This record gives sequence, structure tokens and C-alpha cells, in this order.
Amino acid sequence: MQPGGDTTRELDRLELEAERLDALIGHVLKLARLDASTSRLRRDVVDVGELVERIASDAAFEAQARDVRVESRGPATPVHVSGDAPLLASAVENVVRNALRYTRDGSAVEV
Repeated sequence: MQPGGDTTRELDRLELEAERLDALIGHVLKLARLDASTSRLRRDVVDVGELVERIASDAAFEAQARDVRVESRGPATPVHVSGDAPLLASAVENVVRNALRYTRDGSAVEV
């Protein structure tokens, strides 16, 4: 018997969350190594608008369950920063997820 659409969607979401947890554990370990001065941060050129748009799009999927809208407005021109791309993404994602967690049902989170 094949799982229904809702079950398949929930399993896909669970897999995504497990991957995120794995990445978060990796980030924590990396920060611990940096704190112990055994490693150096990566220096990637990161397009902040693209990063935020990708995270907002993913967050919008989760927000649907609570009738919350995720509205993102990027800069008119690209904004680039130098830093560790996965750590920057993790930081932005944490802020957006907290906003979703603490906003009222039926409202919007603006990124």
C-alpha cells in the first residue's frame, strides 16, 4: 500500500528536518573547533538577498499550516558579504523560524 499524499508530504518534511538537524550539529561542532582555535572560518561570497529569499520560501511552506504568510522583499541590487555560507544561512534561518514560531496564526512574517 502506497502512503497517501499527506503521509508522503509529512515524511518528506521529516526527512528535511532530520537533514537540518544534522547540519545544525555540524555547525555546533565547527563552532566548538573554532572556539578551540583548531580551525578557521570559510570565506565565501554570499548573496544575502538570494540567501534570505531561499530561506523565506522554505519557511513559507511550514507557515501554511498556521495560515501565516511569509513575505520577503530583497534589495533592489545584489548585496554580497564575505563569510561562512552555511553558518550565515543557519543564523538567518534561526531568526525566521523564531519569527514564525512566535507570530499569531493568520498573520504575516516580513523578511
